[in-house]
Amino acid sequence: MTFRPTKKTMANDNMYRAAFERLWESASTQAVSNTQPGHASAVFAVFLTKATKRAVFFCKELHPEVYDDALVIEALDGAIDRGVSVQVIVQEKANASSLFASRMRQAQACPESKVRFEDQAPPQVRDFNFNFAFVDDRGYRIEPERDPSKALAAANSPEVVTELGKLFDAVNQCFRNASTLLGNPH
Repeated sequence: MTFRPTKKTMANDNMYRAAFERLWESASTQAVSNTQPGHASAVFAVFLTKATKRAVFFCKELHPEVYDDALVIEALDGAIDRGVSVQVIVQEKANASSLFASRMRQAQACPESKVRFEDQAPPQVRDFNFNFAFVDDRGYRIEPERDPSKALAAANSPEVVTELGKLFDAVNQCFRNASTLLGNPH
């Protein structure tokens, strides 16, 4: 299956989401441009809707037009309800009005939850200059150099997801080490 966004398609987030869902369903390995905030939220909504085991997000900040999108919040709630391990590390302190952060904190407070939300990362993690997300062993979105014009997403790329998983685990370990040194073990 080929993903051929036209200007009309790219202007319509719902059409973008439907096209990305088709890539998911067909297990396509094609990486597609994911440069618009509405397209990023479309991909995240698909990721959270389709996740069965793990959904991971690493970003500088929770942009409201991406993370507080109604479809993303609905998909996040569904993933949490299904028992998906949702792990989020935000390099900067999340805005108090962030609906996404609020949902994550509420879920993390439940002992049976598989949710982990960390914001205000330690310095050694704060300097990483890219955003990424991945789900299970399939889909990813990466924004190199935090430049949205370079962002890519793919619905089925296990090799890339494996490498992003290793990177996230290393970042997570840095976060835990710094938290332990500061007296806040996780």
